[in-house]
Amino acid sequence: MEHVGTTESAGLPAGGAGGVVGRYFAMWNTGDCAAAEEIVAPGWGDHAHPEVRGPEGVREAVARVRAARPGLRFAIEAYLGDGELVAAVGTAAAGASDAGTPLIWLVRLEGGRMAEMWTYAGAAGQVMPAGLRVRGGAGGRCGPGAGPVGGRP
Repeated sequence: MEHVGTTESAGLPAGGAGGVVGRYFAMWNTGDCAAAEEIVAPGWGDHAHPEVRGPEGVREAVARVRAARPGLRFAIEAYLGDGELVAAVGTAAAGASDAGTPLIWLVRLEGGRMAEMWTYAGAAGQVMPAGLRVRGGAGGRCGPGAGPVGGRP
């Protein structure tokens, strides 16, 4: 397992696994999706948003989400990866005054491009797949089908 790197507000890792994942989030932050085919594999799947498929789906999603939420920004604090799987730790914020929601993304790479992604949201000390809701109070349980789609990570 290789520590790929950390980010600062002005930069992203230049190469390797952290670089391609960093470039993906830069697309979301800037709206510039010109390199989508270099970043996202043709069979791309985002398990938090299964309707988004391939580079064209990512381009459409970026345009749609940025139009609806122009202040949305992703900040990546660190990357950890081994060449096939990369974890990115960071936040998604709705605007400058928003501290952001802590998130962890697990990304499977294929041929140097992002093939699959799982998003985990941090809430009150818990980390769970994005979109799941905890039931039953502090000791709650996740609903049926809880866990990442596809049986990986």
